[in-house]
Amino acid sequence: IFLPVYFIRNLKISQKRGVLLLGLTSLVLLFRQWLVPIISLLSPDHYLDRYELLSDSFRVNPMIIVIAAAIPAASILLWKEVEKLDHQEYILFSNLFFLSCLNLFYNILSLNSNMLGRLSFYFIPYITILIPNIISIIGNKKFRMIAWYLAIILPLIQFTLSTPGGSLKIDQY
Repeated sequence: IFLPVYFIRNLKISQKRGVLLLGLTSLVLLFRQWLVPIISLLSPDHYLDRYELLSDSFRVNPMIIVIAAAIPAASILLWKEVEKLDHQEYILFSNLFFLSCLNLFYNILSLNSNMLGRLSFYFIPYITILIPNIISIIGNKKFRMIAWYLAIILPLIQFTLSTPGGSLKIDQY
């Protein structure tokens, strides 16, 4: 799952490329019914049978995808500020942005396969690093405070929408 990380370690994404990457990731919505069976061909039979890889018995709330897309989209809106940072920080933001797009990719696939949606959990730590770093470069103090509130509220909404009755069964705790 982390093989792409090796290849992006020196990735430098411009705002145009970021928009393109986010757009291509969002296109998975249109092609997911063809992608999920291809992924199942690569999966061991153990996962297909025991864990019902292609089961959609646990419906995913579409708002989860909207929230997962909002994070890289907000980053793109502030990308001109990112481009002013030094080289190492710019590469860090680019990598975190790419990994947040992978999170979106797996969240979109979760609409057809709950088990594939679980792969998005591997990329949540990168989003938790991206969000405060993006907020910290916002110049306007009022806008920065609004961003902090959204950074607290949106993950809470995502958690409450994604957990009830889900396959992780953590909603009973």
